[in-house]
Amino acid sequence: MKKILTITAAACLACASVFAQNLNPEVQVTNDYQARMADVHKKGTVMQVPDSLTKFSIAIDYSVFRTDYKGAYDFSPYSIALAPEARPYDGARFYLRTGAGYSFHPVLRAVYTPFPKGLVRGGAYLSLDGYAGKYSSMDDGRGLWSGRDLSGKGGAMLRWNKESFDLSGDLSWNGIFTADDAMVSNYNKAALDMNIHSNTEDAKMIYDIDAGLHYSADGVSALGRLSEFGYVFDGYLVPEISSGLRLRVDVRSQGSWISGVPGISPVLLNTAAPKAVFDWGTLKLAAGVRLASSKKITIHPDIRAQWVPQSRKVGVSLGIGGGQSVGDYAHYKSQDHWFNVSYLDGFEPTVEKISATLAVRGLLLSRLHYDLSGGYRILNDSPVQGLSVDSFGLYTPGIVFADYSQAWGKLLLNWTGERFNMNLDALYSHTDLEKGPTWLSLPSFSIDADASYNWSRRIYAGVRCKVLGARESTLVSLPALVDLGLYGEYFFGRSFSAWAQIGNLLDQRLSYSPTHIAGGINFTAGICLKLQ
Repeated sequence: MKKILTITAAACLACASVFAQNLNPEVQVTNDYQARMADVHKKGTVMQVPDSLTKFSIAIDYSVFRTDYKGAYDFSPYSIALAPEARPYDGARFYLRTGAGYSFHPVLRAVYTPFPKGLVRGGAYLSLDGYAGKYSSMDDGRGLWSGRDLSGKGGAMLRWNKESFDLSGDLSWNGIFTADDAMVSNYNKAALDMNIHSNTEDAKMIYDIDAGLHYSADGVSALGRLSEFGYVFDGYLVPEISSGLRLRVDVRSQGSWISGVPGISPVLLNTAAPKAVFDWGTLKLAAGVRLASSKKITIHPDIRAQWVPQSRKVGVSLGIGGGQSVGDYAHYKSQDHWFNVSYLDGFEPTVEKISATLAVRGLLLSRLHYDLSGGYRILNDSPVQGLSVDSFGLYTPGIVFADYSQAWGKLLLNWTGERFNMNLDALYSHTDLEKGPTWLSLPSFSIDADASYNWSRRIYAGVRCKVLGARESTLVSLPALVDLGLYGEYFFGRSFSAWAQIGNLLDQRLSYSPTHIAGGINFTAGICLKLQ
């Protein structure tokens, strides 16, 4: 399996795009304990210090053999996940992190693991993040108003880990509750997700299959109630043809049906990508085509190559590809909590006509992991943030589907040591998308960096900085922003600690959303508890 996954890891993001506007900062505590490092527009507490249940490390999801839809407000060419590493069970079955402060940013993380080891494992989880207080807008005529943006996630997972395969299921709830001076939205989503994948690399058939169902409802004052039923089936099969040659077939099917809004067509997308996978020792090659069918039918090349010397301290990869992607209401809502029925005119499939990427990744000084990549792609009907001005001079957000080409460069750095840890995620992007009257241009750069230091693993101190470039339309200009924060945590023992953080130290107007700005310096403090 390592041979095939090495080729998969060679992927250089066939669907890479620029990081932009509203991002969802919530930590999703699932059976993978995944949390997006780049998603931070609210001031929820980031777990700078690994808890006793899991040890987090950086993992880069290249998604070479499929084009994952990233949403209207998520333009990051990489998906960086905090994924748990295997470690001996230390007896902890319950983990709690909670806190609040001024302005009000509630934080809650709870994980209960009654079956932490063995053939069958299971647990339950609950998380809460958000902000409640004063908001403003880049439209100064709107003034200040009281509002809230609260989100929660809870559920239970069960995992059956056999020697030959791993089967897991996750039954979850997700709630997003927003209110401003114009409308109130209460969004609830119930989902069932399942995964089965092979555990051995010597099998004649390697596979990884995901299946999910969800039902969601969004009640918006003055606009009525919208509901959505959706499904996704995604996976790959890799049968062995001969020594050094395998056949890989990636498939994806996605559907969504919305009621409550007239004129919105169902979201349907089916893709298949057969390819031959060659393994010549230090050189891996996968070559084939990607077929996609939605409102249109397209065919794209799907070629990935990677060279990794025997030292395995450096790797070079090249990719040529393309494909289609399409968003549904649940995905847009998770990326922009203020998204509602008024945004909707329909969902267009995004077509990446062609893309080319080149990446170099490796290890320096035994602790510094780096990944330098760049590429070029041509997009049709790609979602960007709409922003028009009405007759009263007030901003009206939305979504615009635009055609443009994009060249980008990306640098990821991670240093992990006994006392010092550092992460850097820097992106530069150039597009030919000009600013228009009803949409914002994409930022030319973004930086997300954090660093922490610990004294004897008892006192932790950290700093985090997020930088986002300017965005413009022909009527509106949003300046570049810098979001700087400090973090600290003190451990009284193995089971109890206290933490605090200060956000937006520069007291900037953080216009991640141009219409909903929760600016000002904020302070949050809380406790962390671990029970046997």
